[in-house]
Amino acid sequence: HSSFWEIAIGALIAFYFIYKTEHVDFLTKSRSGNEICSGFGLILIGYSIVAFNADTPFPSIYALLPTVGTALIIIFASPQTVVGQLLCSRIMVGIGLISYSAYLWHQPLYVFTRHTRLEEPGTALLLLLAALSLGLAYISWHFIEAPFRNRETFTRKTIFRFAAAGSLFFIILGIVGHKKDGFPRRFN
Repeated sequence: HSSFWEIAIGALIAFYFIYKTEHVDFLTKSRSGNEICSGFGLILIGYSIVAFNADTPFPSIYALLPTVGTALIIIFASPQTVVGQLLCSRIMVGIGLISYSAYLWHQPLYVFTRHTRLEEPGTALLLLLAALSLGLAYISWHFIEAPFRNRETFTRKTIFRFAAAGSLFFIILGIVGHKKDGFPRRFN
């Protein structure tokens, strides 16, 4: 349940690229080999997306398919391969830029929709929510994430000050809440 071996595969790839560079050159020298391996990685990920469903035990040995597929892409895809060119396309890079914001937005959208409806949402509504999460992700990325990464606007010192102030606020709120027995007068 810890996803240890999925993380271990990524760590081994990083270790390999950092400390065994002479082997990396040998491993990735063949253009046709790179095409086949990166293409197979994409197929493994695509198969996982299409074939896995609620009945697929996860986490389990099945997690090897997308994990190994991702590893193959990381190792063998380059701007010279078809998979590398696909992943370097403008639309894929754009989706990658907003992916974390989309990850943050999709969960509350899906949860609140499921809580406000009596029946399970249909495919059309789920697709609409996915599109809405991408739209909100772009707005979040553009107005929050991208400016926050600007080192001239937000220095490391500024970030630590805001983090310290926020932490102090929540520590004080927690202490007061504990002392007041959970703010019992918050309800009339």
